[in-house]
Amino acid sequence: MNVQKNFYVHTLSNKEAWNMFVKIVGDTAKNCDFNGIAVEVVQKCAGLLVAVATIANALKNKSDLVHWKDASRQLGRPITGDIEGMDADVYSAIKLSYNFLENEEAKSIFLLCGLENAGYSICIEDLLRYCMGLDLFNDVDTLEEGRIKLQKLIDFLKGSCLLLDGNTKTSVKMHDIIHTVAGLIARSDKLMLNIQNITRLEEELEKKIHKETTTISLPEKDVNYELPERLEFPKLQLFFLSKKDLSFQIPDTFFEGTKELKVLDLTKIRLLPLPSSLCRLTNFQTLCLKECLLGDIAIIRKLKNLEILSFQNSDIKELPGEIK
Repeated sequence: MNVQKNFYVHTLSNKEAWNMFVKIVGDTAKNCDFNGIAVEVVQKCAGLLVAVATIANALKNKSDLVHWKDASRQLGRPITGDIEGMDADVYSAIKLSYNFLENEEAKSIFLLCGLENAGYSICIEDLLRYCMGLDLFNDVDTLEEGRIKLQKLIDFLKGSCLLLDGNTKTSVKMHDIIHTVAGLIARSDKLMLNIQNITRLEEELEKKIHKETTTISLPEKDVNYELPERLEFPKLQLFFLSKKDLSFQIPDTFFEGTKELKVLDLTKIRLLPLPSSLCRLTNFQTLCLKECLLGDIAIIRKLKNLEILSFQNSDIKELPGEIK
């Protein structure tokens, strides 16, 4: 994605790394059966604080030695693919912590949190709308049930050192390094893309991005670009676009090639009116129009399967009769 990043990674002495590891995992690391492999794991973290913390939290509830041996093996495995100049030990540690989650819902939320810009907080209510719209929760029937489940999963991810408190009580965020790894995992494993700093976006979308992509995020950046007339991603389920520019236009036919789209989040955009191609989305369940300038939104009445609708902080004159 043509991104160059410089990371400051705090390093620990061997003693500091070991003490931190033991403090998190407990006495298991000192057990004669585990001690040798525990020392090996800490050594492979190379004194990197974020690596030690994430690996220790991944192993703290693992009482079977096989998990510890597997962690050591994975940490020593050569990295294939582009990791954007990141330290391989850090990448391996965070990827291993992700793999050890053993909860597909938690993994999905972790990857969704990587859709925002690095360092930015993501609103928990936005995450809830995404999760409900994508049908990520199989055992919830209401938003309140989903809200409770999401909070439990967020707490679980925080306990795994993969999420942090956000800038407000109603948001979460990621350490910049973890955010980058989340983006790499999402792109390689799930075809979920957070597109950054692309000036020739139309060319990127039409020629360079895999057509089986399931998620595209275009978070707010000070980069000028134009959208193609038509977005051709037949497997796309979530599209997020934030663009603080009232002259920015979404073509009327833009969504015609996204038949599987379930969740659409448009933020800080002038929509006068909404693109008529939204009517073609038969699987469409969640529409978030945040801080937008809205005109005629009567088209919303044609979205028969829409379950979640948000106009948060948008400028809107009148709601259609069907949704008043």
